[in-house]
Amino acid sequence: KQCIDARIAEEHAMLLSAGLLIKGKRVVLAIYSTFLQRAIDELIENILRQKLPLVIFLERASLVEDGSSHQGIFDVAMLSSLPNLKMYAPYDKTSYETVSKHAYEDINHCSIIRVPREYFLEDVAVSCYEPIQFLKRENNKKLTLGIGPRGYMLAKDAKDCDIAMVLDLTLEDISSLLSYEEIEVFDPYQTEAGFVKNLKEKLFDRDAHPKLIIHSLKSKFYPHGSLQDQYERLQKIEWNLPNKEGGK
Repeated sequence: KQCIDARIAEEHAMLLSAGLLIKGKRVVLAIYSTFLQRAIDELIENILRQKLPLVIFLERASLVEDGSSHQGIFDVAMLSSLPNLKMYAPYDKTSYETVSKHAYEDINHCSIIRVPREYFLEDVAVSCYEPIQFLKRENNKKLTLGIGPRGYMLAKDAKDCDIAMVLDLTLEDISSLLSYEEIEVFDPYQTEAGFVKNLKEKLFDRDAHPKLIIHSLKSKFYPHGSLQDQYERLQKIEWNLPNKEGGK
């Protein structure tokens, strides 16, 4: 009784959400990453300009099996410059619940929670809301950063380094990263023009210049294929990595 199916009218769904928020309702909008492209004007003018606390679950925010036109990999790059917006990338069930609660209680921002096409992992670590969540911190000079469930699967076995998962993709506070001489990033869910570009800019602004090793998606249109085939091709051809299990 509290669900409205706006069907494939993305602009209408965003405007309807704005109207409900103005009337004092709390609104959660579920929308595909690739279809958010059709409602960006409404997001900017009717949600962000009015500082409305809409919570958006951005589904299929990853490579998908639905065809090249449905690859949900450009949203972070498109939205990073917008004000009054936070973007999150949970990686297991607990971080998903924690980030969802944090976003719902944040009445000062529109919050986007990226949900990949894959299942979330079972709980892999004790989660609490921290923008950057350290899973192993032993004051090494090298840090491995993971994004999302597959990023965790690729990062968790890294040797002789600290390991962290990034939950808040807007990276407002990078103080915990400044001591590292090398940072290796596993982000298989968006293009390098998204989180990776944000990371580079934040480090540059703080006059930090660690060696960066990036495993992310290129700014290009990826072809259709099964998730397994796409990620095997990605790791083998673009990242030059051995074929490692990257999550269910």
